Amino acid sequence: MIDVSAWVSAGAAVVSTLMAGVTVWWPWHTRAAPDLRFERDAMPVDRDAMASLIVSCGLRRPMLVVRWRNEGDGTAYAVTVEGVDGSCDVCLFDGSGGDVRIVDSVGRLESGESFEAIILPTSTADVDRPAVRLDWKESPTRLKRGRRSTRVALPYRLPGRRPLLHQERMLARLHLERTALEYGYSYERFVSGVLGFDLDDLDPWTAPDAQSGGPEDREDWE
Repeated sequence: MIDVSAWVSAGAAVVSTLMAGVTVWWPWHTRAAPDLRFERDAMPVDRDAMASLIVSCGLRRPMLVVRWRNEGDGTAYAVTVEGVDGSCDVCLFDGSGGDVRIVDSVGRLESGESFEAIILPTSTADVDRPAVRLDWKESPTRLKRGRRSTRVALPYRLPGRRPLLHQERMLARLHLERTALEYGYSYERFVSGVLGFDLDDLDPWTAPDAQSGGPEDREDWE
């Protein structure tokens, strides 16, 4: 004879377990979460700030800027963007407060906030769809749980690396001269010894668009 009360008890236990699971799952499923989207952007800096960016980007001209915006309803933490497959390098750019800074990561990105990533060439060849990896955390913890990562093929053309032009070299050189003086270095030692740059790459008179001039022109400028 079937024990109806036992079946009813078992069914009630199953329903109770399911409801407990839904109670736990639903808040997690509907939790606030970041949603990072991107779009191409213009370089939001003035002439002087551009010199700082050129130096910070390893004497590479910033040609492609991508703005990443958090369009979700949650906060993203420890956000990074890195080039993959050798197609590009990435510098995260912080232009808040009128200053120009290259940062390793964005510590906290609230809903509606954004940041810029400068996509830089790694060779002289143009790249049609440079690939990057976007990483972020959904909670401010050192644990790896909640870590998110996605590979993105940017739908933009990245021009290959080109030599800096005359005006760009002049701006970068003046910026480096001021910085070297601030830290007590000679220009040559600071550029080649500390930063590891080739001095020839900063010579305005060897730029592709440099006007042909005599030694007196260089002396006047220097």
